[in-house]
Amino acid sequence: MMSIISTALGHGRLLARPGDRRLCLLDASASALWDLHAVGLSPERLAGLLVERFALPSELAHDQVMTLVADWQSAGLLDVGGETPIDWRLGTTDAPFWPAPRPRLPEHGARALWLADRRVGVWCEEAAIQRHLGWMLALEHASEPSSESEPEQGEQSRVDHELSLHGTAADWRLACDGQTLDCGRGLDAALVATITALANLGCRPAERLMVLHGAGLVAPDGQGLLLIAPGGSGKTTLAAALNAAGFALLSDDWYR
Repeated sequence: MMSIISTALGHGRLLARPGDRRLCLLDASASALWDLHAVGLSPERLAGLLVERFALPSELAHDQVMTLVADWQSAGLLDVGGETPIDWRLGTTDAPFWPAPRPRLPEHGARALWLADRRVGVWCEEAAIQRHLGWMLALEHASEPSSESEPEQGEQSRVDHELSLHGTAADWRLACDGQTLDCGRGLDAALVATITALANLGCRPAERLMVLHGAGLVAPDGQGLLLIAPGGSGKTTLAAALNAAGFALLSDDWYR
């Protein structure tokens, strides 16, 4: 079990799990309640404090606290019982393993393609599956110099990750850098699993994306703008005004 890394960020709080690149950002009010919950105050006691401090109706305070606790649980910040904000992880225990890139020499006979800024090798034990993937993807010989960035003189081109499909179309196992991702039967299922794995390697949502409560726009000069603030603070109104002034609207209310 891993502990939560917690640090103040302005009036809010930033939470993370050691070894995980995903972050959870709490605003000032949620941060204050989190700190009180972390030292042992129950949701009922937190609701009582809201009643005492802000004169909220008891039912409203209880609903707000329970909604917040439910949000913490769904984000993986609390244990199953929700008693204390102890050890946690984002994702499930059977979530696919997506390793960090470690450039390596490709397997003999492997093909490769560029996904975002990484070169991924694709190796299939059965030639028929390799042919189908070749028709669907712009695969190049992994052992040849990369078309995107040339290796140093005398150095064989390397790949950052390697997907390997073992077995036959009738009974296959898909692995990424030696770690099994999926098993199944049938050519179509093998192709779908491989394409899905390639998409995940290219997107790497756990590494590249951060979910924010706000609005995202692009300024006329190409710079990005994020409006991050609590609900009801006027983000949508300001985003609409900026959009009318020539800013391109990417997303309102939630932005990734």
